[in-house]
Amino acid sequence: MGRERSSEFYDERAHKYDKKQASITYGPIYKKIVDIFDKEVSKDEVIYELGCGVGNLAKMLKNIGFKNYIGIDFSKEMIRRAEEKSHGYKFIVGNLIDEEIKDIYRKGKYFILMEVLEHINNDKEILSEIPSKSFVVVTLPSYSAKGHVRYFKKITEIRKRYKSLLDFENGEMFAIMNGKGKGKNIFIFKGRKL
Repeated sequence: MGRERSSEFYDERAHKYDKKQASITYGPIYKKIVDIFDKEVSKDEVIYELGCGVGNLAKMLKNIGFKNYIGIDFSKEMIRRAEEKSHGYKFIVGNLIDEEIKDIYRKGKYFILMEVLEHINNDKEILSEIPSKSFVVVTLPSYSAKGHVRYFKKITEIRKRYKSLLDFENGEMFAIMNGKGKGKNIFIFKGRKL
């Protein structure tokens, strides 16, 4: 298993993430998340994406008519790339554990955390700052990779770690093959924050 990485680590790899995330690897995951939001959230609501990366998901949400979006990432280069893709959306460079950044996303009601919680040591702290009853979509991998501080082989492991933060009783979990094959799944939780 890896260790938590700095913003510079992701700045240096932003071009790789841009290519990788636009490929078949994440295509089905983006589609599933966009479909969830399209069916369950008004196009006028503000969507907060914590750990927005290079903005591929933001671009897809914009393309289907979502008007209000705030993306936060601590990598300046990832945010620069995201801004190029989705003019009119708000992107913020900042660390999700910093108080001034928490003050921004504490105002939200609709959240995406795609491929972010496995990269950070303070995953539970970040989830705890999301307002109660907010609608959240969270993705988590079933495999280890550089920069992952954790991964989950089974849905039961996810439920155990986040049971005090996410409403698994009324939420849903999906597993999607991420395009790499060999049992490398991405788990998707859709539901409410407790």
